[in-house]
Amino acid sequence: MTTTVAIDARLRPGQSDGVARFARGLARALREIPVHRLRVVWITGSEVSWLDGLLRAGDDVIRDPIVPAGDVELWRQAHGDPNATLALLRSPQTPAEDPRLPRCPHELVEAGVDVVHFVSQDAFVTSLPSIYHPHDMFHVAFPQFLDVRELGWRELAWRTYARRADVVCVVAPHIRDEVARCWPELAGAIRVIPVEPLGLDGVSVPADPADQLEVPQPFVIYPAGRWLNKNHIRLLEAFSRATDGGEPAQLVLTGFEPDPADAVSVAIRLLGLDDRVQCLGRVSDATLARLYGQAAAVVLPSLYEAGSFPLWEAARAGTRIAASDIPGHRTGEQAVDVWFDPLDSEDMTRAIAYVLDPSTARSAAPTVSSYASIQGTVAAFVDLYEHVAAR
Repeated sequence: MTTTVAIDARLRPGQSDGVARFARGLARALREIPVHRLRVVWITGSEVSWLDGLLRAGDDVIRDPIVPAGDVELWRQAHGDPNATLALLRSPQTPAEDPRLPRCPHELVEAGVDVVHFVSQDAFVTSLPSIYHPHDMFHVAFPQFLDVRELGWRELAWRTYARRADVVCVVAPHIRDEVARCWPELAGAIRVIPVEPLGLDGVSVPADPADQLEVPQPFVIYPAGRWLNKNHIRLLEAFSRATDGGEPAQLVLTGFEPDPADAVSVAIRLLGLDDRVQCLGRVSDATLARLYGQAAAVVLPSLYEAGSFPLWEAARAGTRIAASDIPGHRTGEQAVDVWFDPLDSEDMTRAIAYVLDPSTARSAAPTVSSYASIQGTVAAFVDLYEHVAAR
């Protein structure tokens, strides 16, 4: 019997974060699943080129569907007032009829779907069996980094989607524990399926002959978006101290487009690092793979992660790693050269100096440990689709 799964992967144009990496890796891996066992209906945004060459016979695409929006007026009524937001959250609603949440697109109802797999947090309310990924509980760990509206939306929308799902998927045990602690009613529905093998698959690409990017040696690299939990400002301060008066070194930042008015650019100017920091913006997978191979080290100062593709990518490339000592970096027991406290700039300074010092290098590249494989991960998802569809 063929199971039909709708995979909601409405990626934004140019999106290159962990969710996008996961969705693309899942698409690649599903090519190996026999079509008589699984049919896939991809729900995408306006950009579908990332699926080129990945569709099998019988698979379909629902491109840029109309997802009826929730009632944004309810949120505007709060005017950023925490008490008003809490009142909205507490207002009695039947989840299936909650006007605040987006609705299932009508195209999906007509597609003969057995189960919906939401690969990102941006889901919609549906009566179909579903699998949902909250991915992280960042809003609980660092609520100060989000405004009242965002906090309210996550607690309403994400929690509702998770409650309505048959299975809640997370990438690591520490996220499972966080979800169960914050949303105890979901404890029995949580399943841990590591996704890093799927996300790593896309970085194994040949170099682009047209890529003429040159970065002075030696350099350390930090690939990350410009979110507050990524801790760029402390990194800049620590890098400035670690390289002040010593051998010249560069810091390469990728993952966001530089803006002269943003806090990272301002800090670079104030610290006098204009000649020592390069902001390369969003780079291709081929460029990123080459940068890993050329870098003296990868420095990962994040305050919070569910899991870290950069850590896995650096380990696979054999690059030295300095990483913040957080649960999201401890997942999978990767070989890290030096750990540091991400809230302690002096400790981060010590770690950067350590990985830049050739005398502290290992005699051989560390063995990359992994507790999952591409085949094992995709098999776990296909088994899950069949299990949920059969309920």
